[in-house]
Amino acid sequence: MATPSPLLALLSLPPPLDLPLPSLTLLLSPFSPASPLATSRPLSLAILSRPLSPATTSLLLSTLTSFLSASATSSSRIQGLSAFTAILQVAPATALSFLQDPKFQGGFSQSVESISRGRKDGEDCEGEGAALVQLLVEAAGVSSLRNQIRETAGAWLDSLLDNGKKDSSEEKELVRAMAGVAIIKLRLGREEGMPAPPQRPSEPTLSSLGELLSSIYINSSCSTTETSFKTSLVALEGLSYLTLPSTPSSSALKSTLITSTSPFLSALLPKIPRELTPPYAYTLSTLLSHLTAFPAPTPATAPPSALSPGPIEPPETSSSVTTRNSLLLYHPLLPTLHALSTSPQSSSQTRSLVCKTYLSLISDKTLRPNMIAKGVAKDLRKMLVENGASIRLEREGRRCAVQGVARLLITAQPDLVFDEGGLLDMGLLMAVEVAELDEVDEKSESGAGGGKLLRIFECLMALTNIVSLGGEVAEKIAAVVIGREEKGKGKAGRGMLRIVESAMLSSNSMVQRAATELACNLVCTDAGLYYYEPKPSGTISSPAPPADSTSTSTLTSIIAPKSKGLSPSLHILLALCSSPDLSSQLAASGALAVLISSSPLITFAIFTAQPPKGWEALLELVREGGDEGLAMRGWDWVISLTGWLKAEKVEEEEKEEARLCIKEWEGRLQQIRNSGGVETVEELLKGLKVE
Repeated sequence: MATPSPLLALLSLPPPLDLPLPSLTLLLSPFSPASPLATSRPLSLAILSRPLSPATTSLLLSTLTSFLSASATSSSRIQGLSAFTAILQVAPATALSFLQDPKFQGGFSQSVESISRGRKDGEDCEGEGAALVQLLVEAAGVSSLRNQIRETAGAWLDSLLDNGKKDSSEEKELVRAMAGVAIIKLRLGREEGMPAPPQRPSEPTLSSLGELLSSIYINSSCSTTETSFKTSLVALEGLSYLTLPSTPSSSALKSTLITSTSPFLSALLPKIPRELTPPYAYTLSTLLSHLTAFPAPTPATAPPSALSPGPIEPPETSSSVTTRNSLLLYHPLLPTLHALSTSPQSSSQTRSLVCKTYLSLISDKTLRPNMIAKGVAKDLRKMLVENGASIRLEREGRRCAVQGVARLLITAQPDLVFDEGGLLDMGLLMAVEVAELDEVDEKSESGAGGGKLLRIFECLMALTNIVSLGGEVAEKIAAVVIGREEKGKGKAGRGMLRIVESAMLSSNSMVQRAATELACNLVCTDAGLYYYEPKPSGTISSPAPPADSTSTSTLTSIIAPKSKGLSPSLHILLALCSSPDLSSQLAASGALAVLISSSPLITFAIFTAQPPKGWEALLELVREGGDEGLAMRGWDWVISLTGWLKAEKVEEEEKEEARLCIKEWEGRLQQIRNSGGVETVEELLKGLKVE
């Protein structure tokens, strides 16, 4: 049984930590070369990330200053550099405050200069050099330190890249990889509002750095030692920076890395995924998200950047990304993404990046069938609704996962993608997503996968396809969407149909169409029918009918001369029958055809309302030369109206009220007769005795 680390006692202390010198010495001991507590370094990092008392901070500063003094031994200097690297990682504000101290700043600068000068002179200080390079990798990410590093250690970092060509030991490869990452950060990083720094004569190009790091990764992936694993991780980090869309030459590097016979891809995506650690999983998922990302839309009026650290290359095209993603799928990319999505070593950030990668791949319609067959939809579902309580997707990752699922549900028959449980889960998530997107600003939702309106459209279309299947799933989703909230369903149950109705009036034809088609499918459910059915009070109440409610209740209060108004929901459907978008017209008139055939309450509300919007909509549907689909729906209205008027369930006084309304519209009915539907209209007129 392993002996518990003595550092655990320090970790349990309440903040701010007030440590005496012996405890501080214990805390820093894992950073000493060949320390027996080297395996406890993660515990030291965790402790250093916690708030320290002013006295402990002062004691830590003086201890590190002594480690970096001119009289310090090589071992102490390595310990000081490694400890300061750790502080820069977990408590950067504390590290930067130390650099404001003249004594510490002097010792730090002297250490950088002496180690780099010694390395150039061939002195034996490999341990110090490795510790310094590791520190410079972190420090190069801090804008206030970059100029100092460029001036004091830039040329030395350049020289390290060639140092391992003759001696390619694992330790030398690790140092070369770290030096490459530090140079990349120095090259790409720049202070806001300032031009990029001039390139040193000895400084390698970004392309050559990409080639170097990919070569190092290929070599290190062949070994299973701890040093090689660290080297692989560092190389992936550098490649992640180089493949950022904003990095010059990134598209050229991606084309070099990804070919049908790429040795780099064979190493990156082995048939059996490599053992994952949290840092490796995160770095790998970052690189994969960059390799598969589509270019962000750039405004046509955007000026060229004066801060670019290299020549401006032509923007990458969507077709080149599509080709690259197809090549990636020839390698075991999907098994790797599956491993990243299900591994307990994957953090919330890692899974969010996996979702982003999946969305990029799903964006290509030709790849979707294969991805459904390989279980991608199930992976996304697990990350959305089956994560452990300790792991949550980041907001952008959740957005990408929901949108990826939506695109799969739009492409394929929904019941071929999920079982009933999955369809219900995803339907409710789509509803929640639409409700949340409705509350945010358009500009704040322009990340991966497009802007707010595109996301709303895709979620509405996916929801439409699920509800179109009917059955118990459709009824449950309709009950939630329309407003009967189920416990734990959140915003999906708070009047989401009002958001759908707002989308039905959108100036964006795609959003309008998707929302109207969803409404058309919702009216086929019990909750949907009851929602649109006028109540005796003339208002819309809860979406679920009382137990003793029937569709054949009295119509007197609905068609009485003084209460002939339509509900806003019916007004919207009638208005959309004249929409410039044919698909929206078809969906709205189809929804009304279902409502009119299902409920006399709705039928008489529509055809006795003043002003006569129902008749106006009907005439628009059956006008001469119009769309055949619209005409068919219009005649469905007429047939249903005739049927309700002849039904014994409708009282004579109600029939008479309807007849009087229709009498006023005899001229309009004549127009319908002339449009070609003679038999149906003659039947209607004969039944109403208004010939």
